Amino acid sequence: MAREIKFRGMDISGNWYEGNLAVIPKKIRNTVDAGSYISNAGGMPFAYQVRPETVGESTGLKDKNGVEVFEGDIFRAEDSDGDGQMHTYQMVFIDAAFVGKSLDGGMDTIWAAFWHPGEQMKVIGNIHENPDLLEVKDA
Repeated sequence: MAREIKFRGMDISGNWYEGNLAVIPKKIRNTVDAGSYISNAGGMPFAYQVRPETVGESTGLKDKNGVEVFEGDIFRAEDSDGDGQMHTYQMVFIDAAFVGKSLDGGMDTIWAAFWHPGEQMKVIGNIHENPDLLEVKDA
């Protein structure tokens, strides 16, 4: 089964939108400004301009509370080394894989449904609304 390709982005007012991503490189006939746009899952007619630095792709995973996990999310999960300790990670996309980048000394870990089921993780924020969570040093 193929996973849905979906993006999330925040507008200048702090509202989040999820759906298809369109990047318009230059203004179109004085009607559409250049920028990044998120449209509803059906596409047109609704598209919202979002801040490009906030755009993140869905991983296709949901955490233990059913929250969809996107690139840029910060989550807590057990380290993959099997020591049973909980660590804090930032979800990033590196070399064609979603990777939990450790923020507190755990191992960076590739996250995929067949290796690390979402029920092992809990989303606690994201890098855009909760930058203070990036300062985590110890578990």
